[in-house]
Amino acid sequence: MNQHSTGITASTLKTQAKKLKKDLGIPHHIALNQVAVQAGYQSWKDYLTNTPQNVRSKSVNTRPSAPKIPVLKSQDLFTGAVIGERPNASMPVADHTEIGALLQHILSVTAYHKRANRPVNDIILKLDEWLGYEYNEQELPNQQFNKIYMGGRFVVTSPVPSGREQEKLKRQLRKVKSIIERCYHHCSPINKLLARFDLALKALCNWPTSIKIPLYKQKKTKLVPGTFVRMKGSKKLMMVFSHSLQSKIVEGYGDGGTFSAGRHEVTLVKDPIDLSHFKPLRLYLPYGMWDCEDGSQVLFNREFCPLWIRSKTGVVSSADPSKTIEHTNSTIYFGDRTAPYYLGNKKQLENCVAILKDWKVEHKRPRILDLIPAAIAAGDISILDPQRS
Repeated sequence: MNQHSTGITASTLKTQAKKLKKDLGIPHHIALNQVAVQAGYQSWKDYLTNTPQNVRSKSVNTRPSAPKIPVLKSQDLFTGAVIGERPNASMPVADHTEIGALLQHILSVTAYHKRANRPVNDIILKLDEWLGYEYNEQELPNQQFNKIYMGGRFVVTSPVPSGREQEKLKRQLRKVKSIIERCYHHCSPINKLLARFDLALKALCNWPTSIKIPLYKQKKTKLVPGTFVRMKGSKKLMMVFSHSLQSKIVEGYGDGGTFSAGRHEVTLVKDPIDLSHFKPLRLYLPYGMWDCEDGSQVLFNREFCPLWIRSKTGVVSSADPSKTIEHTNSTIYFGDRTAPYYLGNKKQLENCVAILKDWKVEHKRPRILDLIPAAIAAGDISILDPQRS
């Protein structure tokens, strides 16, 4: 057995290199050099000549050490309850970008393999959430942020990829896992995330022999403005403002504001809905509050349209959504990445409702919602944003 003065045998390093090659999908000679460097040598060639650089211990821990506070907790603004956890560390944006591209590729190819697709989607959502906490909008502009984990997906035509492509997917997933382990220290949130990797990898090793692709029947009936539909995935209620039979695109308004979707992505609401019950969250929830010079306060929505005015004496009245409010100070309740109308921000929704309750208007109707019938009649969504129209 070829054993050096450091106590490390060639067979040990070759075994480590073989595993590294499989995990990262790199050439064997590069893997040999990397394990040799970890053992304290400049390269594999240096190991063979028995010239250690700075001899290290047999056990090399490549994970970063945990800080004094290893986990950061997100807490409810009003109750202080813990609503989420994340590592007390920041992965470089370049690494986020690299693994974002790899994960979106895996997610797209596994679109019809649900056992693999679901855990990969969970990983993407969690890393996207952490990225939003790790870098603010000045450090990472929204345009760049939105593309990292949500901007590189594509449609596959074959439900089961070739054997070669399946092996590539496994290498990509292992590479993503290795980057995460390199950038984050051991902690509970990371352990939970790595468990999703194990589920995804297990599914990638067991592809179904045949998968049926759901067929989408072409819809030839044009949806008229004011028609209620639901997104097939999220079941979110939406209102149609326009539908093009030529492009098969439906445009309208929902909780998150304007939307655009393929006709096959939405389904008609069977039971009739009273228009007065349609209250998109983006319109009627408070986005912030203005403090005015006369001592009054004004709640406004995400479009900066006034919703409610509370006088200095505490009297609350409905505000004209088209009126410009002069104010001395403003308070913002949430950011674009933590908006209450997006998936995973349930606690933020509860916070906004609590504010309406504090103003005693949670069951009242702001005047901005009265613009919906006029917007439908005109087929013009911009009417719902009187501050810009």
